[in-house]
Amino acid sequence: MLDLLLIGCHSLPDETGRIGRVLREYGMETGGIPFVSSQDTRMVTELIEHRTAMAGYRVECLLHFCEEKTHLNALLSQGVRYAAMTTRYFRNVYELHDIMQYLRRADPRIRIVVGGGFFRSAASKLEPGERRRLLELLGADYYLFHDDCAPLVRSIVEARFDVQRLAQIPHLIWRETETGPYRSSAAVEGNRALNFAPLA
Repeated sequence: MLDLLLIGCHSLPDETGRIGRVLREYGMETGGIPFVSSQDTRMVTELIEHRTAMAGYRVECLLHFCEEKTHLNALLSQGVRYAAMTTRYFRNVYELHDIMQYLRRADPRIRIVVGGGFFRSAASKLEPGERRRLLELLGADYYLFHDDCAPLVRSIVEARFDVQRLAQIPHLIWRETETGPYRSSAAVEGNRALNFAPLA
């Protein structure tokens, strides 16, 4: 059983995929992922920070959801307690939704964490009511409105389902059950930059 599965992004950038196809035509495979872009290098650095923050737990990383489905399915077959998508390398919320639906179909018990630079930026541009609808549409169990999520993800895993401990995690909105209402920590409610309406 994995404690945490980290997913870096939905798929390879279009340009990276094009270069990868050219490399394959010339017989230059590079071990599963055909080409490592500068984005991949930055993403790997971010995922390593997450792994370091999760020392003592069983953690696996997946760079590209679409390109590594076989590896993903093998990891899911072991059982996964938490899955997190907290890097900045998503292009739109539909990519997050696609991954989350896949994980839910594979195992509804997986607790899903969403956050990081892309999500914080996208959500902060919406009016409070629209943000609430976004959270409900995506359906994650935990949302982190912060760029540096590595230590916060560890806090979520350590808190398990302890409401009092979850309420102390800054920048967090969560729900206790899959259909339950979202709750927010005091840090989110007081964050003027987000202007996020407290959720009941």
